[in-house]
Amino acid sequence: MPLPKRRGNKVKGVQFTVMVVGASGNGRTTFVNTLCESEVLAHKDVDTPDNAHAEERVRIKPVNVELEEEGVRIALTIVDTPGFGDNIDNEFAFQEIVNYLERQYDDILAEQSRIKRIPRFRDNRVHALLYFIAPTGHHLREIDIELMRRLSPRVNVIPVIGKADSLTTGELRAFKKRVMEDIDHHDIPIYNFPYDVEEDDEDTIQENMELRVNILLLPSFLFIFVSDGFAGPASFAVIGSEEEIDVNGEPVRARIYPWGIAEVDNPEHSDFGRLRNALLSSHLPDLKMLTEDVLYETYRTEKLSRSVHSDIRSGFSNSSEELASQSVRLKEEQLRRDEEKLREIELKVQREINEKRQELLAKEESLRNLESRLAAQGLAITYCLYLPTYIVFSVRDARNSDRDPRMTHEPRRRRSLLANDALDDDELERIRRYEDFRTIDWIQDSILERSRRIRAARKFNASHRGPRGEVTVSWLWTQFRKAVDGGQTWFVVSLVGVCIGLNAAIISIVTEWLSDIKMGYCHDGWWLNQQFCCWEIDTEDVDGCDSWHPWSTVGVARWSIYVIFAAMFSFVAAHLVRTLAKYAAGSGISEIKCILAGFVMQGFLGFATFFIKSITLPLVIASGLSVGKEGPSVHVACCIGSLVAGMFGKFQRSQGKMREIVTAASAAGVAVAFGAPIGGVLFSIEEMSHTFSIKTMWRSFFCALMATVTLSAMNPFRTGKLVLFQVTYDRDWHFFEIIFFIILGIFGGLYGAFMVKFNLQVAAFRRKFLAKHGVAEAVILATITAMIGYSNQFLRMDMTESMAILFRECDNGGNVNNVCQSSLQWRISNSLLLATVIRIGLVVISYGCKVPAGIFVPSMAIGATFGRMIGIMVKAMYTAYPTSGIFAFCDPDAPCITPGTYAFLGAAAALSGVMQITVTVVVIMFELTGALTYILPTMIVLLVTKAVGDFLGTNGIADEMIRFNGFPFLEKEDHAFNVSVNAVMRKDLATLTESGMRVKDVEATLAATEFKGFPVISDDGARILVGYVGRTELNYVLERSRKTQDITPDTLCLFKAEGGGDGDMDDFELGGALGVGIDNEEDFAETILENTASGGREIKFWPWVNQTPLTVSPQLPLEIVMQLFKRMGPRVILVEDHGTLAGLVTVKDVLRWIAVEKPEGEPSWDERGGLDGMLEEVWTWASQVVAPIQNWSLNLVNRNRTRH
Repeated sequence: MPLPKRRGNKVKGVQFTVMVVGASGNGRTTFVNTLCESEVLAHKDVDTPDNAHAEERVRIKPVNVELEEEGVRIALTIVDTPGFGDNIDNEFAFQEIVNYLERQYDDILAEQSRIKRIPRFRDNRVHALLYFIAPTGHHLREIDIELMRRLSPRVNVIPVIGKADSLTTGELRAFKKRVMEDIDHHDIPIYNFPYDVEEDDEDTIQENMELRVNILLLPSFLFIFVSDGFAGPASFAVIGSEEEIDVNGEPVRARIYPWGIAEVDNPEHSDFGRLRNALLSSHLPDLKMLTEDVLYETYRTEKLSRSVHSDIRSGFSNSSEELASQSVRLKEEQLRRDEEKLREIELKVQREINEKRQELLAKEESLRNLESRLAAQGLAITYCLYLPTYIVFSVRDARNSDRDPRMTHEPRRRRSLLANDALDDDELERIRRYEDFRTIDWIQDSILERSRRIRAARKFNASHRGPRGEVTVSWLWTQFRKAVDGGQTWFVVSLVGVCIGLNAAIISIVTEWLSDIKMGYCHDGWWLNQQFCCWEIDTEDVDGCDSWHPWSTVGVARWSIYVIFAAMFSFVAAHLVRTLAKYAAGSGISEIKCILAGFVMQGFLGFATFFIKSITLPLVIASGLSVGKEGPSVHVACCIGSLVAGMFGKFQRSQGKMREIVTAASAAGVAVAFGAPIGGVLFSIEEMSHTFSIKTMWRSFFCALMATVTLSAMNPFRTGKLVLFQVTYDRDWHFFEIIFFIILGIFGGLYGAFMVKFNLQVAAFRRKFLAKHGVAEAVILATITAMIGYSNQFLRMDMTESMAILFRECDNGGNVNNVCQSSLQWRISNSLLLATVIRIGLVVISYGCKVPAGIFVPSMAIGATFGRMIGIMVKAMYTAYPTSGIFAFCDPDAPCITPGTYAFLGAAAALSGVMQITVTVVVIMFELTGALTYILPTMIVLLVTKAVGDFLGTNGIADEMIRFNGFPFLEKEDHAFNVSVNAVMRKDLATLTESGMRVKDVEATLAATEFKGFPVISDDGARILVGYVGRTELNYVLERSRKTQDITPDTLCLFKAEGGGDGDMDDFELGGALGVGIDNEEDFAETILENTASGGREIKFWPWVNQTPLTVSPQLPLEIVMQLFKRMGPRVILVEDHGTLAGLVTVKDVLRWIAVEKPEGEPSWDERGGLDGMLEEVWTWASQVVAPIQNWSLNLVNRNRTRH
């Protein structure tokens, strides 16, 4: 554990206290002087033999020494105890040392109990005690045992054998063994150079093991250094010397013996260097931590407990003031512990952020490699042959990648850019593009957009007709620009919808061909799938035709080829994702929800992610993995929306307008996935976005409509259907079927709870053990799925094809694969049940692997197999008992039960259960069937599913993955925490004063912190809030001022206008609040700088200071603050108390507080036992019921045997 280097250590030094205890003549003084490399302690001199026998009482003598170890200054205090062990009765010596140790603890306890603490209070607690044992060669003396037993509860005791040169090597080892036995026998706790195998690094563990084994040559619970002697290399003794002798022409500290010279600092002769390093460097923090967290806390608890118990025994004789003071001390102690916990969590979060930063740097490098490969190999051009729009994205990204600061994730490099490179007017806005893994301030973004809109309107209005009202060229051009600007949004939305439709059609066609190629190929054309190859066959119950050739007619060979293709597809997909675009893995819905809420993830909607995900998605689906393409289709659609909108400056500058396009693209992605444009819009409203305006809704609907029309025009399946499982129902349902519909709803709720719970456990296992083995994991999962699923017809075929079969009515060609054959109904039911169970397990372990993976279709397929099984069973009941009262309403001349509708409703229930969405699923199912008849059954099923999910405390899997990944996202649901924002806000803030600061002060604040902004307060000490200024604005103004003015480190910085007004800004036509309304992508900011320049005397930052930041009172409930974050979207909310700055709060602060404090409320389902507890209770109840029945049956059998 290396000594930490802090900024304050260079000035004040690290305080460390060592006490040395031992009888005279054991080398204590020589060891200390050698350790400090100076004469710190004086040797004891006796003038006459007459005084040598005189007993002296023990004295405590602290001596302060300044040392420097590895560049860190150490304020070392040596506490010597001369006189100990020199008396016949040493009881007073024991008590004197213990009293000294406890007095230091009492001083700390009293200081912590003060209301106003002493700023320069010195901590004199003893961190280590070296006890020098006399080299008797026998066992420990009684004085040794008693001293270590008394002192070990108060200090870290390290036993040291003194004068070891009086023993031979064998005697020394035997003496060590006896000392070890005595310490173990008397159970004396001493310092043992601890280490943690799981937490510490290899160097730390190796160092401690060497201290335990190599140096000490004792078992791991005894740690004794040998001092002031030399007994040969094998003893690993530590020697000390105050004299220097000449060795090979150089002065060294050493001892001269008859058999040679022993050098103090020579590791071959002595372990003094290792001991010194352990005390003053490697184990110094550990000794201080044990003293603070263990020894002092134990003493403080005992002290307070004795005080409380003595008050009770004395009949509450203490005054009320003393009790109140004690209560305050206890509360302050509890507050200190809570602050320590929070600091530990902050350190952990900071470590995770640093790790993610390194991952982002690697991803950035992979993106650059992708662009270079695409440019060299021409892959982008090849792909754009059938999708011309892609080439525009590739060219745009290649043009901007080298100069866009948004692609930079390293803070140091960013500061270097601001400090050294010349900035254009629009570079600040690009730097301001909300660096990766940061949150967007939607209030600032909307004000900036309003400012742009006002200035653009003024430019348009500046052009008028001629003096007589005649039409001029400038007026016509202005009107044309108005029309183009007004219709640009609808044009972009239309273009996005068309591109999404084209991309969805291509993916569907390629997916069908890859899925069929595992079984065989078309002789007429290798590019045709089985459906197109056998197009002339009218019947749908077909395993092939003359043109379709299977790979083999041998079952084992066909199975092997099927598995090989599955493994190959999964390998190619996983390898492309890992090497070229890691963001292409997974569903992407969770991340898009965070992006729409303001969380920035650079590259997640980039061209590389879009390109790789579009290529690998058909491969993954064709591999047979139990994942779907609907969720990834939403991610791909959002990538298209971001890329298309990014080509237009209107959307590139405004994050608010970009969010509208991405929201509309998500709706279009769901629309093309299910052929449901209205369902896509509702999905965006219900699942994706916190805020959804009417304007956004219309644009989302138009985008979804354009995407659906394009997909319909492409007609990828040549059937007129947008998706394979689109069906129509002609029959009505009966009221008695509601009972079975409720069963389907219960199944959907239970499936959702099961899936969410166990998939998160698999995700935790994957993160811990499989993070570096994504390709192997995907290949193994695909192989296992293919090997298991080949024997089951509903697992072997593509999930969309299986749903298309299961949804159909039995009439009009619906008897595909004998699903409607009455003679095989129980065989089909068993196959469906087996498919349901197996697919649930496969989905649990497959969803989340490092390939594009959705969960919509797998869940629907699970619900479809279960629902079809229930439908077959109900139909069998009707066939067996047609005259039963429950079937009285059935028409005997027409089929009463339609099993396909049960599959349809089961699919809806499973989808709703895992995503926890209801209205969207109802509308999607309506658009899939095109019939109003089954809206009511669908609503009943989904309401039951929702009720079961709420009872079990299930959240949607997208929300759970957000929480699992630690993204800063506030849930839509409101919770009552019963605390004010004062409990959550940050109080230790880095602030700027409105005047009096100089350039060097501002630069020092920027260098010492990485905050995104700073509150500006008054300079009179009252901390009156003046405004808020962003970090980017400070860097921008400083760099611009260096270019335009002659500034020095002592140049004054003003953050408030002279006279306290903002009238000087009226001529600049801000069109908004001061500061935040200033836009920097034009020459507007340059104009302000020129008008506020003062020739280098001062820098005026006040035009960039937001003088109207969003502020709240400390007493405001936390729930209201969370509503402000969700509805208004600020990055930070300042907290002021009657105009005085009290703190600030961010979304991350709220989430951190919720995670740490776990506010009081009703216990969740998991806290009450969860699904595991429920299953355990069911098992216990079943065991209690079955046991009596089993006993009764056995008794009955025994009786029958006895009678016979």
